[in-house]
Amino acid sequence: MIRSLLIVIAIGTMTIVPLHADTTWVNIGAVSGTWTIDGSPYMIYQGDVMVASSGTLTIEAGVRVEFTGHYKFHVEGLLQAVGTAGNPVTFTCDTTTNPDRWGGIRFFQCDDSTKMEYCIVECGNASGTVPEYQGGGLFINEASPIIRNCIIRWNLAMFGGGIACYYLSEPLIEDCDIYGHQAEHGGGAFAYQSQARFSDCFFYDNIAGNRGGAVHCQMAEPEVVDCVIQNNAAREGGGISCYAASPVITDCQFFENVSTSNGGGMECMNTSYPVITGCSFVGNVAMGHSSSGGAVFFLQNSDAEFVDCEFYSNIADFGGALYASGSAPGFERCVFLGNSAETYGGALYVSLAGPDFHRCTFFNNYADSLGGQMYLNDYTGDLNTSIISHGSEGCGLFLRNSTYSYIRYNNFYGNAGENFVFYQGNHIHGPAGLAFLTHTNANGDPCDVHYNIMLDPEYVNPSANDVHLQASSPCIDAGDPAIPDDPDGTVADMGAYYFDQLPVEMNPVAAIPEQCRLLPCYPNPFNATTIIPFEISSPGMVNLSIYNLLGQKINTILGQNMSAGTYTVSWDADFVPSGTYFVQLEVNGYKEIRTVVLQK
Repeated sequence: MIRSLLIVIAIGTMTIVPLHADTTWVNIGAVSGTWTIDGSPYMIYQGDVMVASSGTLTIEAGVRVEFTGHYKFHVEGLLQAVGTAGNPVTFTCDTTTNPDRWGGIRFFQCDDSTKMEYCIVECGNASGTVPEYQGGGLFINEASPIIRNCIIRWNLAMFGGGIACYYLSEPLIEDCDIYGHQAEHGGGAFAYQSQARFSDCFFYDNIAGNRGGAVHCQMAEPEVVDCVIQNNAAREGGGISCYAASPVITDCQFFENVSTSNGGGMECMNTSYPVITGCSFVGNVAMGHSSSGGAVFFLQNSDAEFVDCEFYSNIADFGGALYASGSAPGFERCVFLGNSAETYGGALYVSLAGPDFHRCTFFNNYADSLGGQMYLNDYTGDLNTSIISHGSEGCGLFLRNSTYSYIRYNNFYGNAGENFVFYQGNHIHGPAGLAFLTHTNANGDPCDVHYNIMLDPEYVNPSANDVHLQASSPCIDAGDPAIPDDPDGTVADMGAYYFDQLPVEMNPVAAIPEQCRLLPCYPNPFNATTIIPFEISSPGMVNLSIYNLLGQKINTILGQNMSAGTYTVSWDADFVPSGTYFVQLEVNGYKEIRTVVLQK
């Protein structure tokens, strides 16, 4: 993905001048053969052109294809448009002389070998009736082309400003920059009844008038892997919107996306069941009166699954990080840190819903009114083996009409304005016996009947947002014995990060990892220094680098041959300004990126 960021810098601002001044005027109808640099630019001037189902068209590096009217480029056969990083194939129009723009590239049941590599697709406009108003740059229907290392920008549509993946399509869209688009639904991309795969893509500065600033999924199951989703905007779901959809979203970064209503980072509604793993939601905002879910918003029986996710510094009126109503998403080993709500629920606001939180950490969240960490109204879920500590305002946990909830094996500590506040001061609004220390847990610490404790969790460095546990923490082995043990074989520790109790000679750090991995950095957000852990499965050259949001390398931490094993290195960012940065690991052809947030 960093490579694609560099492409933006390298070619996003340059003017492409053909090596030869010859112009080829392309007639309406079928096209085939080879379009060479000698014949560039190729001017589409009479009407739509098509690669027919029996035809093949090859477009060489550096060729410029320009549309003089609102004409479409249909692909039903085999298209091979392959440029290079310094000499891309460009599909464009002059918006001054052609204000209606062109109609985009439209794939329909094309050859499975169709591919576009190092191409620029810009200034398209999908208009008309369904499905013609989908996919301003690319429209993919019952097709599976490969779109790799491309820049797709400045396109318009009703659905999918940049890309629309329609009925039964399974394209691979990899290492692409998708930016500057506008649509009513899916500013950057739209997926409908399809299984598109977006890998290592960068979605930014896309706008949707309604849903899905970066991506809108409807009755679809796309994969979104290792993508950065930043600075997109929509009324609902500033980053990604799911409507009756079940995307799989893995190792993605949601940064500074905005909704004017609900779901700054992501919206899920109408029986959507996404699976989100290893993702970060940082600085997303749901703005406006009664806005909800700064990071994620759930409504109408949408039961997502979140595993190993981070929610930092998100903002909304209700539910700084999460708002859930009539839904039951699940959260496993997630961290909620520094989120804020203008009214209720600094980290989360739940109403008539049953989300589950297992082994999560809630730290330093804030609400202007009630529920600095959590506001639970008619909550029927399971808050289990988690830590809720150091809420900065508005109490730790506010409960209303939640007597049928399960709140057990947690640690509540140091929350401003009390750990617990019950509606109208009545404990009937929570499980019977909650917050009364009448029992003793397996560690011998005072607890209530539900095995909740109220002791200092003893984080490694809370002032630097490092919420890993020290060896003396009362949260160790204090979790629910009915849930799976920690990886060290002991009873679950409270919170998102377990304390490894294996003796040194048995510690799996000494074992050879099965795969290469860049693990979550900690603390994150951080002040000055963060730890970067990684695993390599075979000897090789290891490159560990830091990039800024412009894709510029600002630091090389490692560049040496290393043996297989598990390692940690630190990055001292004392002389780097506050902001968001990318940590990139490269070894033996493997590449992985994680994000860190520096807060000075």
